[in-house]
Amino acid sequence: MPSQGYVRVERKGPKIRVETDQLWAEICPTGEYVSGVRTLYDKRTGARDLGFGLDIVDFLLESDPLVDPAAPEEHRYPVGDEIHGNLYKSYVELPQICTRAQQLDWEIIEGSGYVAVRQGWQFTQATNGYVPGSRWEQTLVFVPGKRYFFASDRVVSANHVGDLFLRLDLPGHLQHRQGDTFEQIYLSTQGCISADQFQHNFPPDARFLYRRGVEPLPERLIRAYQIRTPDGSNPWLGALCLHPRIVSEAWCHQRGYVCFITELGRLPVNRGDMFSSAYIIGFFDSVTEMEEINDEFAGYSSLVATSQFWALTEGVGVLDEEGNLQVVPQGLGADKMTEGPWQGAAQHLDWRLMNVQEYGMDTVEKVAGENSLWLRTGGVAMVEWDTEGDTKDMGYHSSLSFALKCDRPVDWLTTQVALGDHLGNECRYNFSLAPTVEWQEVTIPLDQPVSRYGTFTLSRTSIVRFEFAAPSEYRLWLDNLRLLAPEEGRGFRTQVMS
Repeated sequence: MPSQGYVRVERKGPKIRVETDQLWAEICPTGEYVSGVRTLYDKRTGARDLGFGLDIVDFLLESDPLVDPAAPEEHRYPVGDEIHGNLYKSYVELPQICTRAQQLDWEIIEGSGYVAVRQGWQFTQATNGYVPGSRWEQTLVFVPGKRYFFASDRVVSANHVGDLFLRLDLPGHLQHRQGDTFEQIYLSTQGCISADQFQHNFPPDARFLYRRGVEPLPERLIRAYQIRTPDGSNPWLGALCLHPRIVSEAWCHQRGYVCFITELGRLPVNRGDMFSSAYIIGFFDSVTEMEEINDEFAGYSSLVATSQFWALTEGVGVLDEEGNLQVVPQGLGADKMTEGPWQGAAQHLDWRLMNVQEYGMDTVEKVAGENSLWLRTGGVAMVEWDTEGDTKDMGYHSSLSFALKCDRPVDWLTTQVALGDHLGNECRYNFSLAPTVEWQEVTIPLDQPVSRYGTFTLSRTSIVRFEFAAPSEYRLWLDNLRLLAPEEGRGFRTQVMS
């Protein structure tokens, strides 16, 4: 990245002010409203953001709407009103960071040609039997010559959760009176939307709602508004989410102001597991410019910074005790990389083996773990992992992977896996096995089913079922059942900037 102009930082009371030759930003890690960038000003046009801040952080949630009936009212996620709509979720950890944390951990990092600000906080309340203690961390990087900054949010979970996600205001909020401050809104999942669409309040699920696994995965995920300025320059204030697959849900609705909500993750995690997202936020002359800059950095989902370097990475970037950069997959902890012949990391399914049905003459014997199976049978066998009524969002992952080994060469009649829900909706995938006794690794792209029944979507998966058929008895080992992110199998890209 070319070094031009200047970047400098100073602390003024409870505020941090970063200035470059193109913009200035105010960050407030202490006060009544914290996280993100509180104010962003564009020197070229004189425009500034129209909300309460950019990349503003709320709380941790899951999609399971079940709530302890004895839980206090503030631990119950509201539903059925204009602010929340009919989107059923549950809080996992609270309180809302932006309005309730008041004091964040923070650090200013100055390097050669850049300034970074790191903010963090540990959740202090938990609901529904969870424990508090998950940590959120945000990194903001400012460089000379750019009308935008780089940002990233990361969560380290303190709990085992089936589908944990973080809610953000991204880019933020848009204050207006009958559309007087902006020309239009751009959502890459919808296109341009005129200001007159936001004259009256409407709930999040009424319009402009994106849901991963329900709507097609977008090539880009850009959310922006065009600011109305006196000189007619009318720049765009936009947030470019560089890895759209990590966004599980996003909406843009009117609630006295326009609220841009983005939910990140919705991944199965254990204690110590992590997920992150990275963005570019700032001022742009056109939608085309936003698309071009997005494409230059597309695919990165994490940001780390030290005084020696800053870097964008795929997966989740972490620094070890010596300051070295390590990258792990989304949804795993730094100490949980898979070992053995499938080194390369994966998110294991934590589902329980519920039943084995056998349609041949012999008795099925099985020994099952969370992601492995030993099976002795003949004829046709069906093996099913079931979430016992819960659902899992598999929309982030691009493929299902596992390894198989048979005790003798078999001429297979059927080898198939199905993903489905408890209503009978499912997608089926065929895979091939060679007649060998060696371990075989199988990877199945989730976007290429051979058949689809009903209205099944990957975001509502509750069953994984294997079907095997052979003309003779066999013993079968299935191991390392896992979900793969798009970057796995080829390594993680990293772009070191300084």
